[in-house]
Amino acid sequence: MDTDPPRPPQLTGAAAVMFDAMSQISEAAHGVRWEQGTEYGVWMLLTTPRTRWGRVRADDADVAPALTTIEALASQAQLWITWPADAQPMEMTLDNWRVRYASAVPALKRRLSL
Repeated sequence: MDTDPPRPPQLTGAAAVMFDAMSQISEAAHGVRWEQGTEYGVWMLLTTPRTRWGRVRADDADVAPALTTIEALASQAQLWITWPADAQPMEMTLDNWRVRYASAVPALKRRLSL
């Protein structure tokens, strides 16, 4: 029987709750706990109206509670979760995440043909 891997132990408190909520959205969108690029897909759902990521949209009832949790945690704790391909999941400041996202947008748009 397949089970989800445990939450990474280095994430605690608000970061652990955010990781779980982001994982729920990844499950709904792609059927896996953390699809590569989940941090980007979830951010797009939060910041771009009517965005679709995988099988979900921000206004879908099954992901709305997780998005609300993520938005509140990002605002209150000023953090974001990333999972680099060559490392473990980690938290970063929301300001640093915004810079990283902004620098990645041109490549994301090319890859997604937006």
